[in-house]
Amino acid sequence: MANKDNMQRNMLIAFGVIVVVLILIFLVPQMFNKSGPNDIFQATLEGKEDANHYIYNGYAIVKEGPLWFTQIQKGGDLYTLPMAYDPRNVQNIPTELALLGKIYNSQRVYFTMDPEASSKMVLASIEVGRIIGTKYNMLNKATEGTFTRALEGADNISVVTCADSDPDDVVLQFYVSNETSVKSSKQYPYCVSVTGKTEDDVVRAADKLAYFLVGIIKPG
Repeated sequence: MANKDNMQRNMLIAFGVIVVVLILIFLVPQMFNKSGPNDIFQATLEGKEDANHYIYNGYAIVKEGPLWFTQIQKGGDLYTLPMAYDPRNVQNIPTELALLGKIYNSQRVYFTMDPEASSKMVLASIEVGRIIGTKYNMLNKATEGTFTRALEGADNISVVTCADSDPDDVVLQFYVSNETSVKSSKQYPYCVSVTGKTEDDVVRAADKLAYFLVGIIKPG
């Protein structure tokens, strides 16, 4: 019974994190527009840099509150992306170069984790999901959040593992491991493991993948 209560509590915490992150996402434009049309980003691009406002590969990276932000132009729209970590913090995390093609060429991307995963793991998946899904009109892939094993009372959540991955259905699996990296295995080349030595490191790895996908952090 205690184990079941813990799982339910984790699910509630995870749901709370999702709600908070979604609120932040929708508030981002208002947060920056209060001081004018993207004044903070423009000032950074004009050379007013410091530890919390700097240019990285041509993009303005700014910190406001606990989050880091950058802007991406897609067609005629300008999107402000919130991240937990900045590019300098995550740039050296080992990342498989081939995974870009795997994700770009897929039809669907599943974000899977253990049902007892913490709210930080959920945050990690959200960081990447905004980019791969339809939120920013970038990759526009069909996405789904899933579990790696069944959970009583969560019948509406699919169970997806690396064994379900193929060229059309790429799986991103988030978990704590003995290394912080973003890579697939030889056995399951279309299952990308987003791992970290700690849960915070998993979020860092997810942010590295997000920056990688939008081209802020370059291959190599």
